[in-house]
Parts: sequence; structure tokens; C-alpha cells
Amino acid sequence: MNETDSAYTPPSKRSWRLTVAVPSSLVADVPHLREKTSRLGFLGRALGIFRVDEVLIYADVPGDESASQGRFIASVLGYMETPQHLRKHLVRMNPDLRFAGILPPLRIPNHPLSARLADLKVGEIREGVVTDVNGEMSRVDIGVGSFAEVPARLRRGSRVSVQIDGTAPKSPPS
Repeated sequence: MNETDSAYTPPSKRSWRLTVAVPSSLVADVPHLREKTSRLGFLGRALGIFRVDEVLIYADVPGDESASQGRFIASVLGYMETPQHLRKHLVRMNPDLRFAGILPPLRIPNHPLSARLADLKVGEIREGVVTDVNGEMSRVDIGVGSFAEVPARLRRGSRVSVQIDGTAPKSPPS
């Protein structure tokens, strides 16, 4: 068996969207934040494996507790969905994420395995965050140690998808 035989190839894209509805009481019976986070980690992993496009969190019991549990579920699943290289830019300190370190990694299309500029391929789509805007050019951190330059004026701090159309060597500092 050679290396290409064991490489992971994602399934082809579906022609329809898959939406899953999750009750806000999913973690209401769990007393400790660590176990709640762990349960949501299993859910997030299953959602990633089955390539769910959208998650709807609905209040299944009346009251403020249901709303706070729904926000907790959204925080944890949103954290899991965010690629690792974007978390420092997009995820703020949140007490709900105190045990985020126990969450399993996801192997989904927007979580690239390589973080090296040399491994980028033309046509590859990477998610990034706009770090700087200069005139009509925006610099986007795509998690490869270098910035992608996008010929558009984007909002600083926004999350964007970038399609790689080529790489250029770094110019020497002048």
C-alpha cells in the first residue's frame, strides 16, 4: 500500500443541504461544564463526519434556562467549526469554552491539515481573517505563515474564504 492509497479523500459534495435541529435541553441534564463540553464534542464530531451544512438550535422548554443552554451549545459548536488558525482572531475569551481543550479535532473541508506555504495548491480554498487593509488590497491570514493578498477592500477582522490562484516568493526586505 503506498502513501496515496491511505490518503483521506473527502466524499463529493451533495446536491442538497443537510440541516440538523438540536434541542437546547441537550446538555441540561449534565451537571458539570466539562461533561457538557464533552457531550457537545461528540455531537460536533458526528456533525462533521456526516458533513452537516447547518445546525438549528431550538428551545424545547420555555424559560431563560433554555436560551442560555442554546447559547452555550452555539458557542461550543461554533468554536469547533472555526479552523484552528482563525481561533486566535475570531474567538473571544468565553467562560463557556473553559474546557474547549477536550474537544476532538474535526476533519472537515475548512480545517486544512497542512499549515505550510509550500503545500498550498492552486485552486485550493482556505478560510482566513482579514488582518490589514491598504488601499484596494486586503491582507488575509490563511494559516500558512504568510498572508494572502486579495485585490479587494474587505472589512478588517472579517472571516473570508480565499481561493489560491498562485503563490509568489517573498520579496527581500529593502
